[in-house]
Amino acid sequence: MNTRRVRGGPLSLVALIAGLLVVTHSADTPDIELTGGEPRKRSPVPVIANGFPGGRFALRNEEARLCLTSEPGRYYEFDGTWQQREYTRRSDRASVTTDPGLEMRGCDGSVRQGWFFDSSGANTYSGAHNQLVNLVAEDSRGYFALSYGGTPSRGGTDARLVDSTSSLAVEWQIEDGYLFEQAYPKSVLTYLPGTGALKMTPRGGPYQRWRLQATP
Repeated sequence: MNTRRVRGGPLSLVALIAGLLVVTHSADTPDIELTGGEPRKRSPVPVIANGFPGGRFALRNEEARLCLTSEPGRYYEFDGTWQQREYTRRSDRASVTTDPGLEMRGCDGSVRQGWFFDSSGANTYSGAHNQLVNLVAEDSRGYFALSYGGTPSRGGTDARLVDSTSSLAVEWQIEDGYLFEQAYPKSVLTYLPGTGALKMTPRGGPYQRWRLQATP
């Protein structure tokens, strides 16, 4: 299996996920590709906002043919020294939990390759969330959303996962296969196979096109 690791960085979404999965077909549905290399077909769910369908899907880089995958955060306890351990809520030791990360893996339909588009909040003061949220709820902290941030020492702006309730969560849009922050189409999510990094780079280079791929 091809694997590339990417270093990088409680929302009540259970009802939202259930709602996204119970929707009807629309004539405006996008073309998405099924897992396993089947021919492209119409999505069984409508576009809900910014080019994204309802329900769950994977994000596959068209050139690399790998899928954007979350990797679990790590839990450490201090017992004289810091030791990585299985997460527990009951420990009375000092502890720290790192944010989940991102990596590119062969598309296998696993839950960590599942994403959904959270367009809730349209009628609130702050407006629709328009976040790309990973399907895996991380320990006690809930769901994490795709974002990015500057890392000068690593030479660019890295994609990362942040708490979906954080002000750092980004509003996303997809158009012609390019994935970018809403209203900022000139900088797009790019996979760099040489280093395994995911960065926001100027539009027009290789490994920048993404396909929404249906998942079970």
